[in-house]
Amino acid sequence: MAACNSCPDSPTSAWLSASSSASRLTKAHRREQTDDFVDRLWRIPTNFVPKLTYWFGMLATNITSEIWARDMITDIEDFFTKGCGRCERFATPDCSTRQWIDGLNELRRICRDAGLVETVKWAHPCYMHEGRNIVILGAFRGDFRASFFNAALMKDPEGVLEKQGSNTQHPDMLRFVSNAQVAKMEPVIRSYLKEAMGYAEAGIKLPKEQSQIELPDELVEALDSDPELAEAFHELTPGRQKSYVINLNGVKKSETRTTRIAKFRDHILAGKGATER
Repeated sequence: MAACNSCPDSPTSAWLSASSSASRLTKAHRREQTDDFVDRLWRIPTNFVPKLTYWFGMLATNITSEIWARDMITDIEDFFTKGCGRCERFATPDCSTRQWIDGLNELRRICRDAGLVETVKWAHPCYMHEGRNIVILGAFRGDFRASFFNAALMKDPEGVLEKQGSNTQHPDMLRFVSNAQVAKMEPVIRSYLKEAMGYAEAGIKLPKEQSQIELPDELVEALDSDPELAEAFHELTPGRQKSYVINLNGVKKSETRTTRIAKFRDHILAGKGATER
């Protein structure tokens, strides 16, 4: 059985002990403890070595992810006054939210009037009903959007839903290229929100489509809400995609998985796996 870090005989425990008292040891004692540590490493069962490598990699990744994610917003008001915090244009006049703020505020009003619960997910306004994500707002240089979750259920009688990218399976977003569009489309927006809320109330979901890698629900939702992230994730090798799935499946709480996905965003955009530096 693999050694536990908390056990006195574990190699990690030995190394920590050696490190904490290094300043008080003679060179001979240091050499003796180093030799003992190396000897303990050699006695780790072979099947534990990949796990040890994995967790050291995850430690490094989580530290850098904390740095990347530190500026992403968690307060809903920040999005409408400063932006999402994902890029260097945050809290500047050049932020995409500044150009589309009137339209974004109109979408916010409509979602609230429909009875949706306003939250922040992936640093963007996300609106929920019956515990399910319904729609998420986003702003870009060329447009702003309201993207629906579980889009495969939407009937789209007006034919206004668009795909966010080439890897998006179903049309899922309302795209706006002028602030005035929102007011003109308000009846349609309300109708589509009511339809999506009805599916949530009835607990209706389409069965998951078979894929080579089964993605956690939180990752599917993140990809649906973030076209740039979706494109980057689908460009990853199967092995790198699987590294994120393994990492996220090791977390019990859904909210923790959501937070971790946000922290992984820049890593995915860089084309790296979960354990790569």
